[in-house]
Amino acid sequence: VYSVSFNRKTGAYNFDVTVGNTDVSTERQIVIAPQPCYEMLYIKGLKEEAHRFRIVDMAGKFLDAGNLQSNTISVEALPAGIYMLLLDSESGNSYAMRFLKAE
Repeated sequence: VYSVSFNRKTGAYNFDVTVGNTDVSTERQIVIAPQPCYEMLYIKGLKEEAHRFRIVDMAGKFLDAGNLQSNTISVEALPAGIYMLLLDSESGNSYAMRFLKAE
């Protein structure tokens, strides 16, 4: 499991790797599917509030961002690889999840 922490003062992201099956979100279980994904990424388990998303590669480079619409994100333009999906809710909750994009 990969987790990401964000330092609001410096703007730096810290990526951590945990061995095991640990749920990064502590409030509720959020599932992203399919794994691996090809064109669309589906998010399940979110509350009905608005969420902003960011996609970051494992080097920390931002590749995409926007407002989550219908709990789906198009990943068709991303090259194959491992990415982090960062979700921020209006209420201040943040979630980080890893996903695999296949060709």
